[in-house]
Amino acid sequence: MKVLILTSNSPRHTYFIHKISQSFNKSCVIIQKKTNYYETQKNNSNIIRNHFRLMQFHEEKWFKKNYKKHYEFVDDINSQNLLDKIKKECFDVVCLFGTAILNDDWLKLFPDKIINLHLGLSPFYRGSATLFWPFVNKELKFLGTTIHIATKKVDGGKILHRVLPHFMVNENYYDITLRLIRDSINIFPEIVLSYLKGKLKPFNQESINGKYYKKIDFSEQDLLNVLSYTENGLTKHQIKLIKKNQNDYFNN
Repeated sequence: MKVLILTSNSPRHTYFIHKISQSFNKSCVIIQKKTNYYETQKNNSNIIRNHFRLMQFHEEKWFKKNYKKHYEFVDDINSQNLLDKIKKECFDVVCLFGTAILNDDWLKLFPDKIINLHLGLSPFYRGSATLFWPFVNKELKFLGTTIHIATKKVDGGKILHRVLPHFMVNENYYDITLRLIRDSINIFPEIVLSYLKGKLKPFNQESINGKYYKKIDFSEQDLLNVLSYTENGLTKHQIKLIKKNQNDYFNN
């Protein structure tokens, strides 16, 4: 099978490329460079600036190996020139993680064959920083990621698999979320291949509105609350309660 990988350029995305490429005979990689997220908040807050420095430090720790592969860098993932080029290739599937929202031309070109890794548990948390807001709201039963089929509705397509976190005692916010991202990337190729072979049936998302956050919602006070909440890591009692809430909700 031949896979097209659409992703970005952080260490997590390089790791995503590596894991997908291991599972497919042929792969093509297109990278859209990451924009300067939360620039306004960073400019106005030393605490937020330091948070993103720490996030980068921890991400490089979790995804530290630099896997070498030829990448094609683009500014606009939806450019007509790129789409015209892709049309000439015969890709079996598109693996998507961390780019801008794909337009309708992509969806028409690969109907039900664009598989997205959403860092949030859809439909409960959608939009921006969806691994952050469950900590703010103390709803860690809804902390997770979603592997789903890309559709016009952002993060709203049929689900192939959900990944819930493996909480470890005394781990902080950065390690909890980055472990979850790593686990999600590790299982992603298996889920995609099972779907392509007809062994995995997609299921509809729950008919609820859920919570939707924009970048502008991210604030210094919310960040301080999250970092304070996980400063000393979660306790065994907290982890046990979260797991019980997860089981009660998702197994009923």
